Amino acid sequence: ITYWQRFLTKLSDYCDTNELGEHDDREPETFTQDVNQLLKKKVDEAIRSVEPPPSDMSKEERFEVVKELNEQGVFLIRNSMYYLAGRLNVSRNTIYNYLNELEIEQEFENL
Repeated sequence: ITYWQRFLTKLSDYCDTNELGEHDDREPETFTQDVNQLLKKKVDEAIRSVEPPPSDMSKEERFEVVKELNEQGVFLIRNSMYYLAGRLNVSRNTIYNYLNELEIEQEFENL
């Protein structure tokens, strides 16, 4: 046991470790194989965070989805606008309008 205690102590110098048997409440990290999987995962999570399905979402709820994805940098992924527009059943221009509203909102907050 002493060997393992020394090992865990030394290991904790390099990374976050828990005592044996201690429960970790953090969500485990997941890694995707490609950017498309990452985009799908992030959009799915954002849509789930707003209760109704996309077909029943109000403008404000769709705006919140776009805001969350923008904060996560999802729109840096190529063709993410097309994908999200399809998932939210809106035009690509609607997504751009939401992003413009976000930009105006942020500028107003910075005054």
